[in-house]
Amino acid sequence: MRPQLHGNDIYAHYQDLLKYLKPKSILDLACGDGELLHASKMIVPEADLFGVTIHYGEVLAAKEKYNIELLPADMRDIDTYFNKDSFDLVVIHAAYQNIVETERVDVARQICQILKKGKHFLLVDYRGEKEASGLNSDVEGLTKISSMKYFGVGDATLYEKV
Repeated sequence: MRPQLHGNDIYAHYQDLLKYLKPKSILDLACGDGELLHASKMIVPEADLFGVTIHYGEVLAAKEKYNIELLPADMRDIDTYFNKDSFDLVVIHAAYQNIVETERVDVARQICQILKKGKHFLLVDYRGEKEASGLNSDVEGLTKISSMKYFGVGDATLYEKV
């Protein structure tokens, strides 16, 4: 049975998703201070966690608050930092909408490259239906398997690398 997105609480859903997927490696792109990675460690403590943020202050905050090391980098260049087929789960939470629209599909292609076959990409976008994230149709190599609306303003979409 494929994992499903449901309910109005994206954080509760994320925890359920981690319990179901049991990823061994997680990459959180534009991860802020690493709060989601810290929550991930509570659910799947054996997972290798990686976070990327463009803001060096967040790298320092993650180390101080959660003892998590982050890579100070731009998610638009992730294929230069990570090898092909490296991750079981890639997450972008509330940041994809900040990428220039013409660059979004390229970022998705890079994610597809670093994602292991049969593994997952979770995209959480707060702009809602009128300003879709640019991934409404499948990106080559990624298939949408589930989506949800929550809080009336956001979308969460789960993709699988085929």
